[in-house]
Amino acid sequence: MNILAFDTATSTCSVAGMCGQKVVEEHALLPRQQAQCLLPMIERTLAKQGIGSAQLDVIAFGRGPGSFTGLRIAASVAQGIAVGLSLPVIPISTLAALAQGAHRLYQVKNILVALDARMQQVYWGAYQWREQTMHSVDDEQVVTPAQLHLPAGEDWAGVGEGWKAYQIEFPAWFTQVDVLPLFYPHAQDIATLAQHAWRQGKAVAADQALPVYIRDKVT
Repeated sequence: MNILAFDTATSTCSVAGMCGQKVVEEHALLPRQQAQCLLPMIERTLAKQGIGSAQLDVIAFGRGPGSFTGLRIAASVAQGIAVGLSLPVIPISTLAALAQGAHRLYQVKNILVALDARMQQVYWGAYQWREQTMHSVDDEQVVTPAQLHLPAGEDWAGVGEGWKAYQIEFPAWFTQVDVLPLFYPHAQDIATLAQHAWRQGKAVAADQALPVYIRDKVT
């Protein structure tokens, strides 16, 4: 199957085309430039993959949490392409994509993701590796670092900019977590998660491809 995946939830703009097991990705640090850069990156990625838009089977995008503006950019582009091509959409958690990337890069199987949510809070999720993909241990949430608890029973690795941003505020158990070098969500990991989601029947219509902010109030 042919998947077009992209993410603009953080300071990066990431696009991947997955055709079977072949993946082509363009990934760049582009704070506040995603609106201008996303569509050209999509065109270049499809050209490098050697497929046209008419050959796509599904659109996958990073649905959040993350930058409110970035989430709206990704969701609107996903909706627009899906409507134009009559394709289904698979929204993928930004936190799950980071966990999937941590396994791809470092082969770790128990991941605590902490993204900087501003206002002295983090977007938080715990993930474990099973059946060839990362699965959420509990609901994603937005909390202050002091409210967090270390899940029991495993050795955990940490990923995400929230670990560094609030390392002083984290509880004492922070020292038990192996915090990985900083990296951002990659579209190739969104595409991988979308493959598994597709098999589970989790694709939605274009009008259901919505951002997930987690915060109760969005300004």
